Amino acid sequence: MNSTNKFFLEFKKFVGESTIEDLQEKYTHTFDMNPSTSLDLGWHLYGEAYERGAFLVKLRGFLSESKTKESSELPDHITHIFKVMDNLDKSDQDGFLNEYIVPALKKIINGFDGSDNPYELTIKFILSEINNGHECMENKNGNL
Repeated sequence: MNSTNKFFLEFKKFVGESTIEDLQEKYTHTFDMNPSTSLDLGWHLYGEAYERGAFLVKLRGFLSESKTKESSELPDHITHIFKVMDNLDKSDQDGFLNEYIVPALKKIINGFDGSDNPYELTIKFILSEINNGHECMENKNGNL
């Protein structure tokens, strides 16, 4: 079984054993209340530095160009990032992945710090899917 299936199946098991309330509470605690596992990728790349503001402006421009409505989340939230990716050509996607997404996802994984949090599996799954689907990754065999 490859790592993608492993991460997906482990998370699926967690979901199947949890109530919707438990899932929501764990999600909020994991991603909304813990900066080290926040889904705002710019935070992991730049913290509170000026460069994050420039990154947010850049992303807001991409979202506007693609006529994508922003949600209540900041433009560097992972949901917006993937919308931006949909509108880039393959070479720009690879560059965006290497420069922004992969480093931020790795920092999020490090932020879990062995906590045994099942939501870590979702981030590992995303990184594994990126690894399996793009030639730009350093490690092309699916390992993290």
